[in-house]
Amino acid sequence: MRHSSPLLIILLLAALGGCDSTRTETSALDAGTDAPAVAGIEASAAAAPVIETQIMDALGFAQPLIAARAQLPADWRTRGGVGWDRRSECVTNHLRINWLAVSPDGRQALELMPGLSWQLQGTDIPMNPCPPLAIRDTRQFLESVAQRYPGAHVLRYRDRPDLAPAPQPTNGARVENSAGELLIAYRDGSAEVRELLTAMLTTSEMQGNICISSPIVYAYRVAGGEPDADFSDRFMKSLQPDSQWQAQVQRTSSELIAQISARQRQDIATWHAGQMARINARGAADRAQIRAQTHREVAQIYSNIWSNSQATDERIQRRTLESIGEYNTYADPASGGVVRESTDYNRVIRTGDGGYLSTNDPYLDPAGSEELQRIP
Repeated sequence: MRHSSPLLIILLLAALGGCDSTRTETSALDAGTDAPAVAGIEASAAAAPVIETQIMDALGFAQPLIAARAQLPADWRTRGGVGWDRRSECVTNHLRINWLAVSPDGRQALELMPGLSWQLQGTDIPMNPCPPLAIRDTRQFLESVAQRYPGAHVLRYRDRPDLAPAPQPTNGARVENSAGELLIAYRDGSAEVRELLTAMLTTSEMQGNICISSPIVYAYRVAGGEPDADFSDRFMKSLQPDSQWQAQVQRTSSELIAQISARQRQDIATWHAGQMARINARGAADRAQIRAQTHREVAQIYSNIWSNSQATDERIQRRTLESIGEYNTYADPASGGVVRESTDYNRVIRTGDGGYLSTNDPYLDPAGSEELQRIP
């Protein structure tokens, strides 16, 4: 029997029509699964006992909730969980999951990283608040994720149709699901690390506008060894959402979609009423000219809506890349450029000779130095 992919269960994909948060208000989180119970994850014959681990959403709602459960060896350590950034009008980009599980010897790690929703560049429309990108397939998306690793090179890519469930009907849109995995290699100190990146993409097309969403990126890395794809698959297929959390996500997302749609409709209605009053006041002789101006102003309203959401999405995209890359960005007024530094440090100082110094020491203040400010 083919497993229903757990890649669907974390984020509202079909529920939000891909990346267009104004199209539908039904949740794919409620989609059924024909998958049998998943056996425990066994890293090796001598692995530690397998236990159920909880992935928490501590701040998304009124009280902390269990977002999902997965199976891990009992001696693995975990940190992180589900986070949210609801400043964007692109509702499918609100979920920001950052969760990590590490083996006792530190050589292996499983990671859940934020996904992304976007419009395919060239098909984008102003009324869709999600950002336009030139990424059109799973391989391109995973290669963009791999850029977080300095010096990483691709060893192989393969499509994973077994992880891509049959698409659900979505208000007349043409929907396709695809999945793939990318094996990369890079160095971490003296060790070579090999990492398996896996993602599922949902692509929907309606009236020429193409929206693409990847809810989550799975990563499984091994230092000084080869990732076991079966181990990674067993972990992914063991991941199951909590019904109470999923209901909260559905309700909150539907409310946000309704608010955004209502605001857009009200802006157009207010403008239209004012224009009609002007048309009536100026008389029949001027109406043809006013109608032409009306069309131009409608286009400007759409452009303004897009510009406002685009500025927010660009900031969110930068913060997303920072989260994936585990670095912060600092402004350097002396050079007019920016400096990226690992999140392991909370201060970056430009020294008198033009170099940079990273530290967690709150009192370090070398002569002739200037502390750089993190870009918000």
